[in-house]
Amino acid sequence: KARHLGLLANATSHAISAADWFGPQLLFGPNHPYGRLQNSGSIAAVSRADIQRFHRSRMRPDHATLAVVGDIALPQLKAQLESLLASWQAGGDALGAAPASVARTTKSTLWLIDAPGASQSSVQLLLPAPAHAREREPALQLLTRLMGQSMNRNLRTDKNWSYGVVSTLSNQVGARSWRLQSLVQTDKTAPALVEMRRELDRLASDPSVVAESLLGIQQVTVRELPDSWETHQEVAAALGQIALHRLPDDYLLSYSRRIESVTPLEVSRLAAELLANRGETWIVAGDLAKIRAELDALGIGEAKVIEAARGPSL
Repeated sequence: KARHLGLLANATSHAISAADWFGPQLLFGPNHPYGRLQNSGSIAAVSRADIQRFHRSRMRPDHATLAVVGDIALPQLKAQLESLLASWQAGGDALGAAPASVARTTKSTLWLIDAPGASQSSVQLLLPAPAHAREREPALQLLTRLMGQSMNRNLRTDKNWSYGVVSTLSNQVGARSWRLQSLVQTDKTAPALVEMRRELDRLASDPSVVAESLLGIQQVTVRELPDSWETHQEVAAALGQIALHRLPDDYLLSYSRRIESVTPLEVSRLAAELLANRGETWIVAGDLAKIRAELDALGIGEAKVIEAARGPSL
């Protein structure tokens, strides 16, 4: 408990780390499984009996997938596992359904965290993303990279306002999210939000934006695959993803072909579906005395200030 309380204190002690910590709750809501965050009270309330009960209920062979990567034959591995795990029995609570995606909305919210004296502002944009779906997952991954590349070119290469923009698509089961994150110079905080929104609008409305960049992103994605599966641990993790999302056994073998076969039209339609008329969750951490007035003038929904030590009022 002391260790977890220390991690919680670290997460909320700095404006930028607090933005990362509170992000899932701000997007999904406090009652969604992915929006429920630990706090000092919930940590203190957990007893040893609670942990033992959870372990008995959830840590079971019928809930588990074992990925083994190494120089060992399957018969030898099965013999060892049957000997070591013979006493591990199934039984307990059934797994529930995957957490549902949040309903799409056109409402946007701007959350602010004060960091007096900060020379840069942390800007995060959170968007709801579809659950993992085998047929369109390659297109979603490519769209994620397109969003980051277009914003990076704008804010870093063209304007020199930022060191770069990172775009990620979360990997959990069920509800997922996009996170687009950048550190920008303080006096360009509000203009950076304007440009990030403009890039999403272009992707959603102009198929030529996708067409001119997609091939390069596909090539880079395919070339990076060997490095992603270079070590035993990386291969085991990839196999774990197959089990987590219930993908076919040959998914990795055909993944590069799936990436290469995605068309600009497919990505453009996906962008139009998911990015047009979107609701946005913004989290900006910076010196509010310097950036608040310009941010308010943007009219991005209701602006709310988060006290990092207390968390958002939802």
